[in-house]
Amino acid sequence: MSEDDHAQKPVAGYMQSDDEVNKLLSKLQWAQESQDLFVRILALLNRQIEYSQAVRDLVGMIKDFTGFEAVGIRLRDGEDFPYFETKGFPAHFVQLEYSLCGRNGAGEIIRDPSGLPYLECMCGNVIRGRTDPSLPFFTEGGSFWSNDTSRLLATTSDKERQTKTRNRCNGEGYESVALIPLRSDNETIGLLQLNDSRENCFTLEMITLFEGIGLTIGILLERKRTEQERDRLFNLSIDMLCIAGFDGFFKQVNPAFTKILGWTQHEFLAKRWMEFVHPDDVESTINAGNMLVSGKALHGFENRYAHKDGSYRWISWNCFPISGEQLVFAVARDVTWDKQAREDLRKARDELEKRVEERTAALKQLNQNLTREIFEREWAENALKMEREQLLSIFDSINEVILVIDPITYEILYTNQFTKELYGKELIGGHCYEELTGGAASPCARCCNETVVQLSGKPHQREYHNSVVNRDYFATDKIIKWPDGRDAIFHLAIDITDRKRAEQEQENLRSQLLQAQKMEAIGTLAGGIAHDFNNLLTVILGFSDLLLMGEEETDPAYSDLQKINEAARNGAELVQRILAFSRKTEINARPLNLKHEIAQAKKLLDRTIPKMIELKVKYSDKLATVNADPIQVEQVLMNLAVNAKDAMPDGGMLVIEARNIFLDEEYCRMHLGSKPGNYVMLSVSDTGQGMDEQTLNNMFTPFFTTKEPGSGTGLGLAMVYGMVKQHEGYITCSSAPGVGTTFEIYLPVTAGEAKSAPEAAKPAFSHGSAAILIVDDEVTIREIARRILERSGYTVFTATNGKEAIELFNREKARISLVILDLIMPGMGGKQCFEELLKIDPQVKVLVASGYSSTSESSRIAEGKTIGSIRKPYNMTQLLQMVREALTK
Repeated sequence: MSEDDHAQKPVAGYMQSDDEVNKLLSKLQWAQESQDLFVRILALLNRQIEYSQAVRDLVGMIKDFTGFEAVGIRLRDGEDFPYFETKGFPAHFVQLEYSLCGRNGAGEIIRDPSGLPYLECMCGNVIRGRTDPSLPFFTEGGSFWSNDTSRLLATTSDKERQTKTRNRCNGEGYESVALIPLRSDNETIGLLQLNDSRENCFTLEMITLFEGIGLTIGILLERKRTEQERDRLFNLSIDMLCIAGFDGFFKQVNPAFTKILGWTQHEFLAKRWMEFVHPDDVESTINAGNMLVSGKALHGFENRYAHKDGSYRWISWNCFPISGEQLVFAVARDVTWDKQAREDLRKARDELEKRVEERTAALKQLNQNLTREIFEREWAENALKMEREQLLSIFDSINEVILVIDPITYEILYTNQFTKELYGKELIGGHCYEELTGGAASPCARCCNETVVQLSGKPHQREYHNSVVNRDYFATDKIIKWPDGRDAIFHLAIDITDRKRAEQEQENLRSQLLQAQKMEAIGTLAGGIAHDFNNLLTVILGFSDLLLMGEEETDPAYSDLQKINEAARNGAELVQRILAFSRKTEINARPLNLKHEIAQAKKLLDRTIPKMIELKVKYSDKLATVNADPIQVEQVLMNLAVNAKDAMPDGGMLVIEARNIFLDEEYCRMHLGSKPGNYVMLSVSDTGQGMDEQTLNNMFTPFFTTKEPGSGTGLGLAMVYGMVKQHEGYITCSSAPGVGTTFEIYLPVTAGEAKSAPEAAKPAFSHGSAAILIVDDEVTIREIARRILERSGYTVFTATNGKEAIELFNREKARISLVILDLIMPGMGGKQCFEELLKIDPQVKVLVASGYSSTSESSRIAEGKTIGSIRKPYNMTQLLQMVREALTK
């Protein structure tokens, strides 16, 4: 295209004239505007703005200057040269033309023989330098330009165009296209693209101008990119970086500078840097500054700089002057802690030198006797050898496990004689995990060799159980030096098996004591409840007896009254069970051979237990005699047998056994509540379901039951426990789920001979006329007793407490033949009241009424001076019989 052709098109905002003068003026104007553009580009790229913003502004500036429809800049990004900024190009065009790298069907980058990515289209030609200046559309400067891309594509081949072109510029309607390389240091870093849909927009002079601008742009962009990278490194550095002027002021400091010293950047730049220097370091700092001004670099200079908190930090400087710009670039580090460490090191070095001097003096003294030293050393080595042999001999005399083990190879280096005999073989040379644990193939999971080594000579202590010898040990392990120089573990294990067993025994005794205390507390509570319950049952039994006497058997109410009376009697039996557990029920003990009671129980059980349960009875022919209540013994056997039957719903074996046994001190020490001596051991065992630990811990607790609701009261075993304790006996139980249960009852042997049970006396009672004093704090008890006695012809006086009874007895003692005295009353109790009655009349007849056993409180208060006792709850028949017997004594 000629300049005449170009004159027909508007370029850069003006029209060319055919007149020569106008042409000259146009060229001058073009040159001036081009120079202005160049200056503006220089100013833009030297401004302190972000790199990306500079490129955006540059593209806009060129587009505004040229008036072209589309301007873009491609810049190197890795191996590709994508668009960095465009103005005027459609979005889809930018997206399609964004990358220049050619790719194969698999999406992989196509590379040329040299290994570089193959860049497509004319943009790739310009960037890679594939331009031929002999062709009209390439320039000597390596640019591409065309004022008619349609004609270019129609009249040239791919070979002439140096590549297979994509033709998207022409496809978008761009006829005028120019591609200007952007270079820096003879390296193409990108290109400037100018597009317009009009033809003939360019001249060679314009392309040459933009090649010059492109060179400047390339240099400045590369420099700006480098500066930006430098600033990024400057700001991200963990070292303190700064630029200072020869005028004594900081020009720039990085964030590390402000972070370490606490001042803001503005505060640093507003003061001379000497204002931050410690007064004692000012002179040396001035001298260092003079060196820098003279052009000499400074390395390792140290001074103290003020921190904003008022303290000072030691700073180490490496400074490099730039004399032409009168600037100093400095790299600094906070070495405050290093200085302190160096000071500590200096002190340590001085101390070490002092010790070395002292040691040297001592060595000089020793050197004077070198010959004698050698002799003494040889003597000492021999003595050490003897000492080692003596030490090993001492180890052999110790009856504890002593080993020396290599912590790395696990080899046993030494054992004492006791250890060798304990394992019954020579252990030295073997591996500890093989020899000491029964032949393991690898080190034990609990191996502590690594821990012992890490302790560096400090002892490591632990407890462990050795299953091979079945013993417990307290071990101490420590690193020592073996004679061959290697580290070894000295292992001393003290046998603590007996101590561990004693601790376990102590724990068992504690559990037994807690159980005994619990049972005692429950027993006391049960006794108190039973006393109050007996009073209620006495009233129910008494009034129901009175009502039954007034009714005919044919009356409709007679059957109901009988049921009330029967329920009250059942309640009385329940109370007796509670009292049996609390050991406050009456027992009729006599010398007894348990063979008879076992035989009686067997007869009853043969008729009651299912046939699928096999019953076996075993006892010694020479069974010793015990002092026991036969009825309670039989009840104990029956309760245990019934529980055993319930535990074997599918059948099994029930064994009742009795034999003589002696409990020694050792056994009693381990079983709280037992006493040394001769016993008859009565055992009841079954092959049933067994009990778990929770059931075992609660089995003697009243009302505790594992049976279904309505199937048991939970008092059976509680009663057994109470009866055994009341006989001064001892009971144990062993059981496990699926194994069965065995109860063992130990009854103390007595010296007497077994006696048969006395025949029961036939009850005899009738009406009387004597006067009787009833003393009871319960109004209903007094009322029922009064009505029963008055109905039988007796005269009755009543008193609500002991004091009232004494006053009444004083007035009527001539008439009163018998006193029925309750033991437990508020105020003056039964015992004190009885003592006062004896003072008034030593011959007074007193019948003690109590829900407790006559062998306890009711018999002890009178020491045999009462004429009898009646146990609550009592019915009419019992009361009248006891009154008649008392009056006839």
